[in-house]
Formats: sequence, C-alpha cells, structure tokens
Amino acid sequence: QSQLRNILRRIANLSGFCANFLLLSLSISLCFSLSLSLFLYLPWGSMQAITIEDDVGLVIENAHGLRALQNRWIPDSVFGETYCAALAEAQWKFCERAVFEGMTKWDESMRVIQSARSGPEASGSQDFEEDRLPERLNAFTTIAARLETLEAGMLTFACGEAKGFTFEAITNELLETYTEIHEFPSSELTDLEKLFLEFVTGLKMYQALLETFRITLYDIVSECAERMQSMEDIHSICGRFPSPRDFSFSHTFDCILPYLVALQDHVLGSLHHVLRGPDDIEVLFLAFAHSERKNPDVAIARYNATSMRTIPQGTPEIATFAQMIHWFGFGGSGELFEGSSLASLSRFSLHLPLSGGYDGTFSRYYTGSMVARVRKFAVSAVVDLVRLVCGDEAKLFEDGCGFNIPFSSAIMKAIQESEREDSSPPANNFSFTLCDMSGVNLKQARQTACSAGVRVERILFRDLLTTSLPTPEYFANTHDAYLSFFVWHQTCDSNHLDVLRRNFQFALNVVRPGGFLSITEPTSANVNLEILINLVDREGYIPDSLFLSTSGLTLQHVMVPFHSDQAAGPLVKIPWRLPAFSRGFGFESGNPLYVVQSFLVITVPMDQLPSLQNALDQGNLSECTSIFRSTTPQHLPFDQLFEVAAGGFQ
Repeated sequence: QSQLRNILRRIANLSGFCANFLLLSLSISLCFSLSLSLFLYLPWGSMQAITIEDDVGLVIENAHGLRALQNRWIPDSVFGETYCAALAEAQWKFCERAVFEGMTKWDESMRVIQSARSGPEASGSQDFEEDRLPERLNAFTTIAARLETLEAGMLTFACGEAKGFTFEAITNELLETYTEIHEFPSSELTDLEKLFLEFVTGLKMYQALLETFRITLYDIVSECAERMQSMEDIHSICGRFPSPRDFSFSHTFDCILPYLVALQDHVLGSLHHVLRGPDDIEVLFLAFAHSERKNPDVAIARYNATSMRTIPQGTPEIATFAQMIHWFGFGGSGELFEGSSLASLSRFSLHLPLSGGYDGTFSRYYTGSMVARVRKFAVSAVVDLVRLVCGDEAKLFEDGCGFNIPFSSAIMKAIQESEREDSSPPANNFSFTLCDMSGVNLKQARQTACSAGVRVERILFRDLLTTSLPTPEYFANTHDAYLSFFVWHQTCDSNHLDVLRRNFQFALNVVRPGGFLSITEPTSANVNLEILINLVDREGYIPDSLFLSTSGLTLQHVMVPFHSDQAAGPLVKIPWRLPAFSRGFGFESGNPLYVVQSFLVITVPMDQLPSLQNALDQGNLSECTSIFRSTTPQHLPFDQLFEVAAGGFQ
C-alpha cells in the first residue's frame, strides 16, 4: 500500500507538471500569435515608431506610431476585437506617459523659473530669463514659462487687479505658443513633451474662456431671464464668482485645476439655473450672441479658441493624441486616469454631472433634441439613398465611428424597420467597415454595432489628421457609401482646408461611381454653441465657403482619378450635392448650426471639368447633368436624386 501511494503521488505530480507545461505553452502560443498577427499587419518601415512585445502586444514609441498604423485594413473575423484592444491599450499608455512625464518636467521647470526670478542676479521682474536655464530644459521651460505668465495674468484679472488686460491679446499669444511648440525640432522637444505642452496650452485657453464669463455672465443670464419673462433676481442667480484668493497655488501643474473646476461649475450652474430645459437652447444661443455684440474683445477671444487647431505639419498625430486626452481624461469620461498614476488629478465636469445640478452632461442636455433631429434626418437620407442607388446589397464605410453610438447602428435599425414594413432588401445584405483613430472607440463601437445587428466586415484604423499619406490602391471603389457624422470639424480650422479636401478625396476614392457620401457637421454659425459646450474639448467647424456654398467648392481640388477601359479619355470622380437629401438645422433667426450634406459620386471626363464647374457656378443644372450622365452609371434614378428640396431650415 505504501509503494502504491508513492506511485500514485508521482503520477499526480507528473500530471500536474504536464498540465502546467501545457498551460504555459498555450499562453506563449497565444502571445506569439497576437504579436505575429499585429506584426504582419504593420508596414516594414514602422518599427522605429512601434514595437511588438509579447506581454502587451503593441507599444507606441512616438507620435509617428499612429502613422505607421494608418490605413491598416483588419478583417473583423480574424482578430478585430484583439486588435482594437491592443491599440486602445497602447494609445492610453502613450497618453498617460505624456501627461505623467510632462507634469514631472513642468514642476521641475517651475522650480527653475522661480529660482531664476528670485535669485541674487534677478531684476525683480516676472519676465523670464532664458539664459539662466540648464540646456536640457531650454525649449520645454521656455514654453512653460510663457504659459505660466499668461496664467498669472488671468489670475490677476480675476482678482480685479489687471490693467490694460484684453482677452484678444491673451488668446492670440496662446495661438502663437501653440504653433511655436510644434516648430521645435525633436532634438529640443520630444513628441511626448510637445503633446503635453499642446495639451497645457489648451487648458490655458480653457481658463481664458471661463474668465470671459466674469464679463458676460450677468448679461447672458439677464437676456435669458428677459426672454423667458423670469422674475428671479439676476444677482442671486449669478452669485459670487470663485476667486483665486480662495485657492492655494504652489507652482505645480495641477494646482490650478481645482480653481478651474470651481469656476466652470459656477458658470454652468448659473446658466442651468436660469433655463427651464433643453427647449430653451435658442434663448441661450441668442443671449450668447447678444453678449458678444456688447463685448467684441470676448467675441474675438472665443473665435480664436474655436479656430486654434493648428495642425502640425510634421507630426499631425500629436493633435490626435491630445484629443484623446480630452475625450478620456480631463474633459471627458476620466477613464484614462482611473487606476493610473494620474488618478488623483481633478477632472472637469463638461461630460460629467454637475455636483448640484442635473443628471447628464451640459452639451447633451441642451443640444440633444436638436442633434437628435439632425441625426434622424441624416439616417433617413442614407436609408433612402441606399434604396435608390445601391440595390439589394451594399457595403457602407463609416469614418470616425465614435465611442458610444455608431451611425451605422442607427442606419441598421432603420433598415431593419423598413424591412419589416415593406419588401425592402434583407438587412443582412448590408455590411459595414468601422473606422476610427482611437482603439477605445473602435473596441466599443464594434461591440455596440454587433449587438445592434450590424454586420461588421472590417475594422480600419484611420487618423483623419494623417491625410497626407497616399490612400492604398486596394481601397479604391470598394464601398457603395461613405458616412461621416460630426467628425470632420475636429480636423480643421479656417487655415487648414487642405485636410478637409484630402478627406473628401479619401471618401471619393473609397466609394464606387454611382455611390454616395453622407457628411454631417456643425457650421461656423455654431461657434457660440461650441464655446458653450466644449470649453475643454477643442472643437472646430466646417467653413461656410466649403460646405454651405456649392460655388465655394472647387471640383479641381477634390477630384480623384478614375480608370475605365471603356472611356475615350481620362475620367475623374467628383462629389455632386443632392439638395433633396441635404438640409440645414438651426433657428429661424439665423444661419443653420448643423448641415447634413449628401453627395452623389459621379464620373466626368477630365477635359469637361472646367465646363462643369462653370455650369455649376451659374446654377445651370440641366447642362451639368448632360455632362456627367454619359459617364455615370445609367441605372441611377436621376430624376429622383436631383429633386429640389423644399422648405428652409428645420
């Protein structure tokens, strides 16, 4: 019996060893499989920007890492979820590293600056003395000192002690600082340092915008109360603004954050108090416009804030990472900081419930009903166009699918409803490519879309700012429709229309002739609303000259070549606006705040493009259609597509 027990014990030990060995082998195999899969989908020249590690899967070393991943076409059935998760983890770690290392360097720079200002050789002036700095901190500390000086000036204004202070001057200098950050070579400022300083510049712009309410809040609340015939006391609603004297400032990066959070809560809380609900958004919008007419300095500063997105020519991806920090960090959900070395930092409540206010975000609460109407029309237009031009099946490309509710989910729901109501093509005949520049967005959007019955065929990483890279040839003419909902405005300002034009070219490249584009964006008339709801998350707009006026869109700029064996000469693809499937949304008292634009993708002979542009400028629709009818798919119902839309702004 004793010998039998020993034999059985040895067998058990051997079995345990074999089980552990098999488990270890399986783990190594899975890690290797993930790394190999990721490796195979990366271009050969990307290894300096990205590294593959067994335990992580993907590590982004610098901003060019996003460029190395650009246009990676991932079949969802292969490892879409794994890829999205690895990309999200790598992006978050890069952002967290930039903020953590930047904070450490910022605090060190502040100690150097304070020492230089208070040392025996200092003149007593608060001006920064660059030659007193160690060489390794020169560029970083130069920018940090400038931002700190601007912050100090705004705090002095908040205390009522500033003389000759203007918000126009402050915001202009912030714009100059933002541009200068990206002019430093990488030998003086690393990508991580540029990302952090760009983000801090955005926070200082946010501080400037909040301080403008010290001038305008009373007028805004008074205007709202008058329009709503409220009898409440305006002074009690506005109350006492938080004062910098109520807070302790220690020259560390995060010392300003509690003050800014309190200032924001005061402003948004006062606005929320005077309004009865989301239906009063027009009252609030008009009150903002009225206050800016009375205060041109504030109006210029707010315009500067919405147009501050200067896109770095060498590394536009830095702006993309900064946007992630806003979305998931300080101005967003805060998920970036949870469980990390940044968990103790104060976060802003633009996308979180106010402490004593309402249950929901300020932007969603007051603009939700209008955005819902915009979305409803855009979905309806897409479904109708799918029926008219795509036939029984279609491949749709959603660019910038976002985090929470992909546009594709709403479209699929509408298609499923129409399938039940009439003899529409089965919903499973439609497939989608989901595209975004954030791994977090792709991961969540994919899960949401799949649960809504969307057939996700491919996952695509695409950064709309990195548009200078050529579009791979295998993208051409692969989809029947291109969809974008509130995406393009985040990639431009009035000085960078080249990015918008390249986005148009990408969309045209992806869609076959006879397909369509659906693009929904805010306009420049939306500046007041963007200031109200996006103080932290810097947003832009689509310039009127590009998006609202057909004559402002130069076909020569957005055309893409199209090769056809049947054509006598070279053809080009261009977007042709469909009035019946386009609409502006806003208030009757002004221009539209949001615009849904639908375009038919048509082909025309290259040598006919000037004639088409001339006919377009003159509004001669019949001549236009005669030019492209012969080279555009003949099955299209042109009479239905080119109906003139009735009615004004909705």
